[in-house]
Amino acid sequence: MSNGLRLAPWHRRGVILAAVALAATGLLWIVADQGLVLFPEFDGSSARSRMHLLLMGHGVLGYAAAVLLGSLLGRHIPAGLRSGRRRVTGITALSLAGALLLTALLLYYAGSDTVRTVSSVTHQVLGVVAVVVVWVHLTRRA
Repeated sequence: MSNGLRLAPWHRRGVILAAVALAATGLLWIVADQGLVLFPEFDGSSARSRMHLLLMGHGVLGYAAAVLLGSLLGRHIPAGLRSGRRRVTGITALSLAGALLLTALLLYYAGSDTVRTVSSVTHQVLGVVAVVVVWVHLTRRA
């Protein structure tokens, strides 16, 4: 589509792949973390090492997703705003992405354990909500 709304197939696949991989690693981390809370007998150095690797992968994927989000700012997002199609889910997804980027930075750079804890819970909740919103945005017809 020449109006910039429809992504090239390679671009769409890249955005979806990054979103799915980011969501999968984030959701896996939440499940693993809650598993360690519920079953502390499994909390050993091996489990923590695997969780650390999962978290590092999630962080790397977060950078890739941020780059791909930036690639949408030039044509897709402005065209979507002009068209009015999927505007609510698009703006919501974009807002959630911004909030997730902010909470991710706080998780990494916050000096306070309290700020880090609040950021972690907020990041997890927003991440789950973002999965639903992006799914609706991608699959809704109008």
